[in-house]
Amino acid sequence: MSGTTTNICIRVDTELKSQAETLFSELGMNLTTAVTVFLRQAVRESRIPFEIKSLQPLMIIECKAETVPLTQKTLDQAITYNRKLNVPYLILHNGPQTLTVAIDGNSYHLTGLPRYSDLLRSE
Repeated sequence: MSGTTTNICIRVDTELKSQAETLFSELGMNLTTAVTVFLRQAVRESRIPFEIKSLQPLMIIECKAETVPLTQKTLDQAITYNRKLNVPYLILHNGPQTLTVAIDGNSYHLTGLPRYSDLLRSE
C-alpha cells in the first residue's frame, strides 16, 4: 500500500450525503473513512462487499368490496396481474374472506399467511 493519498470527486444527492454523514458519525467515522473502508473491502474480496437487490415486490394484496365473492375468476384475474410482477404470494381479501396463494412458476396453491422471514427467502 502506498503512503500517498488522492482525491475522489463524486456527486451524490444532498440528503443522502447528510444521512450518510450522520450514520457514519454515530459509528465513529467520517465519510472519507467510510468510503475508504468500502474500497478496501471491495478490493480485498474482488467484488462489491454486499448483496445488491432490486426492489422486487414480495406479494400482491388485492382488496375487494364485501359484495365481491372470491371466486376462481377473481383469483385468475390476480394471477394475470402477477404475470407482470412475478411475486411469490397473492392475497385476496373482501372483508369476511381472505385467500392467500403461494405461486411457484406456473402452479399455485392456497396457503396460510407467510411469515416475513419466508417472504425474504423467496426473493
